[in-house]
Amino acid sequence: AGNEGGQTVASGKMPTPEGSGEAPAPAAGGEAATGGEGEGAEEAEAPTDKSGLIVAIIAPVVLIPLCYFLVKPLVSQQVAHASATFLAVKTNYLAKKAELDAGRQHAAEIAKGHAWGYTTTNGPVRWAELGYPLAYRGQRQSPIDIREAQVIDASGLPPLQFDYHDGPLDMAHTGHTIQITPKTASSIIIDGRVYRLAQFHFHTPSEHFYNGLPYPMEVHLVHVLDENATGNILPAGDLGNAGPGAAPGKPFADKTKNTTASKQLAVIGIFIREGAAPHPYATKLINAMPTSPMAQRTLVGQGLNPAQLLPANHSYYRYHGSLTTPPLTENVLWTVLSQPIEFSIEQIEVFKKLFPTDKKNLGNARPPQPLGRRFVVHHRAPATTNTPPAPTPTNSPPAVTIKPPLPILTNAPPVATNTPPAATNIPPLPTLTNTPPAPISTNTPPAITNAPPIVTNEPPLLTPPVVTNITSPPLVAPIPAPDAIANPPLPAVTFAELEIRPDKLAYHRNQPFTGKVLRTHRNGRRASETHYRDGRPHGSFTKWFDSGDKEYQGQHKDGKRDGLHTSWWPNGQKAAEIAYVQDKPVNSKLWDEQGKPIGN
Repeated sequence: AGNEGGQTVASGKMPTPEGSGEAPAPAAGGEAATGGEGEGAEEAEAPTDKSGLIVAIIAPVVLIPLCYFLVKPLVSQQVAHASATFLAVKTNYLAKKAELDAGRQHAAEIAKGHAWGYTTTNGPVRWAELGYPLAYRGQRQSPIDIREAQVIDASGLPPLQFDYHDGPLDMAHTGHTIQITPKTASSIIIDGRVYRLAQFHFHTPSEHFYNGLPYPMEVHLVHVLDENATGNILPAGDLGNAGPGAAPGKPFADKTKNTTASKQLAVIGIFIREGAAPHPYATKLINAMPTSPMAQRTLVGQGLNPAQLLPANHSYYRYHGSLTTPPLTENVLWTVLSQPIEFSIEQIEVFKKLFPTDKKNLGNARPPQPLGRRFVVHHRAPATTNTPPAPTPTNSPPAVTIKPPLPILTNAPPVATNTPPAATNIPPLPTLTNTPPAPISTNTPPAITNAPPIVTNEPPLLTPPVVTNITSPPLVAPIPAPDAIANPPLPAVTFAELEIRPDKLAYHRNQPFTGKVLRTHRNGRRASETHYRDGRPHGSFTKWFDSGDKEYQGQHKDGKRDGLHTSWWPNGQKAAEIAYVQDKPVNSKLWDEQGKPIGN
């Protein structure tokens, strides 16, 4: 027991009888003491732990908003930049894809022959087959070849009044031309009527010819009659309803459908020739214009006024015609300026590359159409040369000087022109009276043109003795009945029953036609009546508006205009009286729509 007690003491344990109920007390007390020491330690460290917790809770609440407000501008800028970059890339991609798709569709349509164009397969000679019958049956088609010998001077016509303004330009490669649409309103006043500028575009080579030759380029400024302007009255007649340049199934052209071709148009044509220096306005257009079919661009900035395309001199040729692209509606008042503008050779080459002329492509110009029974008048602006220069440097025609009002004087042979005294000393009346009418008008035309003083001394309209030696009866007398020149009456046919062959003769059932040809308007009223002999117009010709009022009346002789030709405005006022000899005008009188004389 002593040993056990010593061992117990040595071991630090108290001897405890087995089964005693007091044994757990010290242990419990010891444990309690130990536990008490631990709790005391925890209570001593508690204040430090609570402050850290508070800091840990407060710090994020303060720091996170602070960081947010500090970092937000930087992050927003980066996000906005990234978004803008992404949108720009996406927009550019979609635009390129749309252009490529539209270009492929347009090329496929051309390849299949479903769209008109300027190739050997869908060019102007096939437009009638592609659904544009006016290409074959039209009577007032454009463009034309402006021949000085056939031009009538009209000094009484009013000058052009341009009101063009600066502003942004929408540019489009339509597949047929480069078309520019001004976003700022511009206009022109022609004969007291206001026309709004709708768009302008380019052709290479020029569509209008001058004395048988084209210029390298031509620009057309297309205007639409402003129906709301004071004094503007739409002319009578069915002008169609298809848009200019519209092609079946072509979405791009449908944007202009039912907008301009159904209205009265006024187009300003300006010749473009080669010059030494680049044209500043053309430089701006070329640097921004789209080069792939169906592509579109917008040009903004200063100095974009279309008036920069106008020449210094505003002398002009005037005639009634049509659109030069399908649907070819004949509702255009054409004004072709006499003075050309100049582009550099490099600028012209840019357009030629876009619309080449080779074995398969024909540029983007329609060939000149027959003038027919129309006339071209010339308004000469003062103080400048009015005759345009040569169309091309290599194929330039002879120099043309300002001619007297009567074309017959300018057509006189050099011998007669250089020796006016000899012609003046010839007694006019005996010479013409003793000369049989037929030889003068057919076999010896120089006899007429070699006596300019005779025509010069006559009144504005031809009167005896000059007229009696050109036609019979006199030009001022009523136009004779068709039987006076034409063959005996034959059954009438419609123009659709005729076949116009390359020799320009009209055939009916494989025979040169002799008889009367009738045309009607869509409303069923008569449109024209023409007499033919051996395939050529011969005899009287009459044309009516669809309202039933007379529009034109004249005569032909072996396919050429001969005698007095008279035309009327839609309001019934007389427009012109022109005397022709073998298709050449020798005298004329012109009136405006109010009946006021505007030139001889």
